[in-house]
Amino acid sequence: MNAELGLRMTDVPYKGAAPAITDLIRGEIQVFCALTVTALPLARDGRARLIAIMREGRSEQAPEIPTFAEPGFPKVKAGVVFGVLAAAAR
Repeated sequence: MNAELGLRMTDVPYKGAAPAITDLIRGEIQVFCALTVTALPLARDGRARLIAIMREGRSEQAPEIPTFAEPGFPKVKAGVVFGVLAAAAR
């Protein structure tokens, strides 16, 4: 994303979305990439601005939000991968 958008952002790992959202709202961080389901409530109640989504087409949940491809950044896409974990045998 940095290369495609011509930015120099630093990845800051968080222990979940909640602490990152808190820091975003406080102004401690400037950008946070989140799942649409997490980002929409923040954007809709005015606590954050949802700039664009990282997918092929607009979201069914938020068709008013453009994709990164629309302003000319078609390579900025993300796929969500979930791992299914279980406790290790003892």
